[in-house]
This record gives sequence, C-alpha cells and structure tokens, in this order.
Amino acid sequence: MRSLLIILVAILMLSTDLETFAGVKNKEELPLGMIAAQLQSQGIEADGWEVIAKESFSRQHLDMIKGLVEEEVPQAQWQRASDRNSEKYSIVYPQKATGITETFIVIVPKKHRNYIEVIYKITGTSWGEASERFLKNNFFVEKDRIFSENVAIFSCIEAEINGIIDDVLVYKNLVQALDIKTIEMIDETDFKSISGYTPEWEQTIPLPAGAMNVQFAVRKGLGAKTNITIGTPIITSEY
Repeated sequence: MRSLLIILVAILMLSTDLETFAGVKNKEELPLGMIAAQLQSQGIEADGWEVIAKESFSRQHLDMIKGLVEEEVPQAQWQRASDRNSEKYSIVYPQKATGITETFIVIVPKKHRNYIEVIYKITGTSWGEASERFLKNNFFVEKDRIFSENVAIFSCIEAEINGIIDDVLVYKNLVQALDIKTIEMIDETDFKSISGYTPEWEQTIPLPAGAMNVQFAVRKGLGAKTNITIGTPIITSEY
C-alpha cells in the first residue's frame, strides 16, 4: 500500500494535465506558513521544507523562460541531463547564509515535444521569519514572472518528534485548527498516511472518496524518534 501511494505521488507530479488543480484563495499566502505555525504551537520545529511551482507550457516558450531565469541568476549556469524520455535543464542556486536553495528545472519530453514542464522549487532546513520573508520576496515574484494563473503549487514540511509528543494528537490539533475532514487513511505498523480536505485552500486533487488538499504522513524510526511529513495538496517527496 505504501509503495502504491508513492507511485501515485510520482504520477501526479509528472502529469502534464493540471486541470485537477484549482486556484489558491490568497495568492500572497502559502499553506506552508499556516502548517508551520500550527506545529510550532505544539512545540515542534521543522527540520526541512519545500515549496514547488509547476506548470506546462508550449515548446515555443523554452527560450523565453530560460532567459527569464538567467536574468534572475546570471551567475549560474544551466546543467543539462538526458535520458530516454526527456532532456532536463536545471539551475541550483544555494544561499549558505539562509540555508535556502532555489532550483529552476525545465523538462523537454522527447516524445511530446510540443510542450515543456517548468518547475521552480525553494527548499529550506528550518522555518522562521527569514523563511517567510524569503518566500514573499522571491517565490511570489518568480511565480508571477514565470508562471500563469494555471500554476500548481505544492508545499511540504518535515519534522522529527520524540516519544513525548503523540503523532495522533499532532494530527488532531491540525484537524481542529484547519477544519480538516479525513478522506482516506493507510495505517501500517511503522507507517501511517492520512489524506484530508480543508476549506482553507482551494487547490485540490480528486480521490474516489472526495477531493483532498492536505496529506499527513508518519514514519516510526528507531528508538523513540518519529518523522512526520505534511504536504499540500499532496506530499511531493518519498517518505
């Protein structure tokens, strides 16, 4: 079941049909900040986070989009990789002072060369005022420069908790704070995944049991350590 869920995530991330994604209520606010605030209110600090913007464009926009990225990071160079399915151009721009990294990726499929995939990702190792300020000053600016209103935005935050903190209580507090309705659940010995819906965010993904826009995963580690991952509208990394 767990591997099936990971495959589902991969399919959704690689899919070029973004009609299943609706808009975001407040385009100058990300779910990430609300989730981080709820975790911090429970004494939980993030170990890592990421925000991803993803959209398909016509192949003719390739040079224009690469030019926009080059204007933003003129000191960086495109790295090119190729496999049987696509060519990938990427720029990774780490900022040591903040622990934040920006990544620009352009994927050109070899079979369907009439479109390209553009991905802009920001990752960080901790969450605080500097992270929020960076997103407001960078993510929203780049989103508006490069992407259209059809952009799909994914947010994900990770944290490690010890045996003192109950992961079930963490989820219950999130449910109460964000008015989350549980849609689907996978519960195994050392792994749990819960998909839910909150009216706080309009961006959704359809499931057989209903639309979802938040996912909560728990992985039990060695000793008393437990890793939790929360994503919207779905977790974008393997957990």
